[in-house]
Amino acid sequence: MEGELEFKGSEKVKGVAIKGSDYEIVREDRDKNGWLRRIKIGFIADIPPLGYKVYKILKSQTNTKAGKRRIIYGKTSIENPYIKVEVNMFNGKCRIFDREGNEIVKDLTLELENEVGSVYTHRDISKDLVGVIGAEGDTSPNKPVFKVEDFRVEEGKLCKKIRLKEKVYGCFWPYRLREHYGVEFYRQSLIDIEKEITVFNNIPWVEFALKLKNSFPHVRVRARFDVNFDGDYFANTAFGVIKREKEVKDFPMEDWLEYGNRKQGVTISTWGIPGHQVNKNNIYLTLLRSVNMVSHGDKGPIVPVQDALEIKKTYRFKFALLYHQEDWRESKVWTKALSFINPPILVHYTASRKTKQKRKQLPGDSFSFLSLPENVVLSCLKQSEDGDCIVLRCYETAGESVKFKPTFFKTPKKIFASNIMEEKEVEIVEDIQVKPFQILTLKIKF
Repeated sequence: MEGELEFKGSEKVKGVAIKGSDYEIVREDRDKNGWLRRIKIGFIADIPPLGYKVYKILKSQTNTKAGKRRIIYGKTSIENPYIKVEVNMFNGKCRIFDREGNEIVKDLTLELENEVGSVYTHRDISKDLVGVIGAEGDTSPNKPVFKVEDFRVEEGKLCKKIRLKEKVYGCFWPYRLREHYGVEFYRQSLIDIEKEITVFNNIPWVEFALKLKNSFPHVRVRARFDVNFDGDYFANTAFGVIKREKEVKDFPMEDWLEYGNRKQGVTISTWGIPGHQVNKNNIYLTLLRSVNMVSHGDKGPIVPVQDALEIKKTYRFKFALLYHQEDWRESKVWTKALSFINPPILVHYTASRKTKQKRKQLPGDSFSFLSLPENVVLSCLKQSEDGDCIVLRCYETAGESVKFKPTFFKTPKKIFASNIMEEKEVEIVEDIQVKPFQILTLKIKF
């Protein structure tokens, strides 16, 4: 987690520390006397399920020994005990390896495709003739070219990052043989791209953050993972997981998807990404589609919508890749995927007499309000429509039946089994039996 602190002009602080956690300084601003005015600090938070944990911020009038992120020159890879990422600093393409050096993903590449479809359907009239209209590392003549304009590696005490900026140009010279003679000039900027690739010391996945500013109409932008092993394709749905066939078709992206076999696999969890596709050994994440019609043809009447061209707009996307051995059920990949998608919420408050009194009302510095089995996922926790109970809705996600009793922050008076409409109530006095992929609604009275 990363948090930012500001100090008033009267405060004399030179160093900051986090009690009970490793931490590092991301960025700091000091006045002419060396006192801190603003600081951004990163730390690893270990939080109980559906709960909270209090970390104390220690201030000092002397400089602390907190590590700062530093730029490493001449390096093109980052790694932690679980995974390694290598980036080509000339074309922006990525390769991903496991901790033993075996290649997991041969290429992670951004690709551009022709898009003349509608909001509802993709349509490409040139792919069968010329393939994609542009891609990282593609040196074909008369195609847009990706140019890396800034590249740096940062290393800190807790994490390592690769940051790079790219531009997609539609005009460059010479058009041909540029791999031999180089490019003399670039013109007509089409897309601005910023990438941030992060690995943390004690977290098993690698995170990707993309920022796109598009000036290229009628284009589809996708991230393609060329996976180095064969596997089956599973996708998370609203209340469970299904196995899908690999086909040339986009599906809506829920929380995560899995590609693997009984020996190994990769799980990709996403934030802000609308669609995905798995075709052969390639996983595609659809980032952006530039269209100017809501529908046409058999999808409905022709309705123009110029705003859907996504021109001069900035979009941010996040996704993470988790490599695991064994089957996805045995690795419990959903727990890690949902941890990435639902990060903790950071709340900072300054100690005062009023806040100290409120804190005394808390049950402790670390507390869990609700605990469920690992294969039971919470989807709803709210007050009931009649206001008398708390409604807990959950579902089984691994396709395995389980018997459990939910652990609450206090002992409930009664627990009722209900339906999604909260209409029927049957009191539960024993452990709860949940079938594979069953949706369960409980009403709890305290």
